Amino acid sequence: MEISTYYEEVMSSLISVREAAVALGVTTSQVYRLLEGGQLRGTRLGSQQVVFAEALNEYRLVRPQRGRPLDPVAAWNLLLGRQAGDLDELGPLAAATRRRAVATYCYVVEYRLDAIAASPDVVVTGAEGARQRGAAIGATKPLQVYVDEQRWPDLEREHRIGDAGEDVNLIVRVVPSDAWSQASAERPAPLIVCAVDAYSCADLRSAHEALEAMRVRP
Repeated sequence: MEISTYYEEVMSSLISVREAAVALGVTTSQVYRLLEGGQLRGTRLGSQQVVFAEALNEYRLVRPQRGRPLDPVAAWNLLLGRQAGDLDELGPLAAATRRRAVATYCYVVEYRLDAIAASPDVVVTGAEGARQRGAAIGATKPLQVYVDEQRWPDLEREHRIGDAGEDVNLIVRVVPSDAWSQASAERPAPLIVCAVDAYSCADLRSAHEALEAMRVRP
């Protein structure tokens, strides 16, 4: 691919904070807060913050509903105690429990992914977690994991995990320490958690297969 063509494709996938605010019907300050909190995915071009266009669709799927958001402990209590019959029910559940963790979109060299997934410090979730629990899923990238906020800096250093631009192959969901006992109670994560996390990154097929696996389990 020519450099000019590659540059055009990259630029077409990025929008300004102002454009994101208009698309979502919020203020630019709210977009910056969403970026800072990991609820919206973006990057920097020099000194300018920009948003990945595809991240708008991801955010719309789990857009918060009205009302005070649940704290992490309450969010985990709700998520672990719920079932979902179809994809339409996952959106409200993902939105209601969005503070269970802060999503960090990362890139790591491919050979380190298996070591991260096998680390005792993480709980595998999303498509890979559902696959490990018997869901009919093939490709499972990006890898999604939960980690305690106190262990996250060590994991980041050990595996040389970096911030991702477009090349996301790892999503680390950093859990507040007071909720970690709930988040880490099962490894890999329960199917309902895997389904919500797959849905949250717009992997609707994996979310559906996780729900199907829930139905056939005894």
